[in-house]
Amino acid sequence: MSYETLRTSHVATPSVGGVTKKLMAINPNLGVQAIVHIIRQCVSVQGDPMGEFMMTEVIDENKAIELAKQTL
Repeated sequence: MSYETLRTSHVATPSVGGVTKKLMAINPNLGVQAIVHIIRQCVSVQGDPMGEFMMTEVIDENKAIELAKQTL
């Protein structure tokens, strides 16, 4: 595994963790599968994929928050 792969994975982790914390703050009863489902609905690929294992994905945090509010 190259440094570039590790760096990319490391950078993405806080973003997903931060969104997860916000979703849990809105609805503490959300389970893991519900959170994963919400986040997957809010991810978009930015630019051209850079190979089989590398691409830039961005979470639309506002959309995720709105979907979490709909679970109340």
